[in-house]
Amino acid sequence: MRSCLPWRSQRRVLPEAWRSGHPLGLLVMLGLVVTWYAPLPAAEPVDTGGTIVWAVHESMPSFDLHYDNSYIVAQPIGPIYNGLLTFDVYNHEHIVGDLAERWEVAPDGKQIIFALRQGVTFHDGSAFTCADAKYSLDKLADPQRTSPALVAMMAEVFASATCPDDWTLIMHLKRPSAAIVTLLAGAHAVMMQAGIAERVDRKDPKFLMGTGPFKFKSYTPGVEFRAERNPHYWKPGLPYIDGYQAVVMEDLTKIFASF
Repeated sequence: MRSCLPWRSQRRVLPEAWRSGHPLGLLVMLGLVVTWYAPLPAAEPVDTGGTIVWAVHESMPSFDLHYDNSYIVAQPIGPIYNGLLTFDVYNHEHIVGDLAERWEVAPDGKQIIFALRQGVTFHDGSAFTCADAKYSLDKLADPQRTSPALVAMMAEVFASATCPDDWTLIMHLKRPSAAIVTLLAGAHAVMMQAGIAERVDRKDPKFLMGTGPFKFKSYTPGVEFRAERNPHYWKPGLPYIDGYQAVVMEDLTKIFASF
């Protein structure tokens, strides 16, 4: 796997900021991406530490990236997760592996076999396995647990997912589709811990259980959202910063003035 951007975990947010029409969001996300996902050349020293602060104009409706598609959710929540795939930070038209080290499309185009990365853990220390990936794909196709937009795209091609073993995921398709790979690399197709939506309300911060470079720190509705560096992130040495803070400022004029 090449160096890549999970947020998603680019796993996913730059496209959201761009489509949202908020240039401030795009600039902030670009800065975040460069800071924690782009390894520097070996000859250059790495400047680490610090906290990135930016503003959003409203509080997030929930903590579920599958269920809520607003950039208001994607920007603060994205770095807590990874996806199976992501977009290359240096070549955004190129899709690379994230939690999937590699993948192979069957000759008939109706199966995609993912070799999952071993040694990845969620923020609570539990291992990421095929069961979590299968759960996430099933959730993405469930109209009761995911936004209509994502469900509509999944319903067109997704048939089921199976796990031959803990590190192999087979995605069965109704018909061949190149678009499904792009969807899996998108900002909202994050891999969640199996059963999380049934155990925890999507508005409870305990819902935020990912494998990403940052983990939940604190949240004050209408005030701010904070995340801190995941010291056990599976990409050695990353992220470079200590954390980030999304501050709620309802007045867009004040947001731009502060920026």
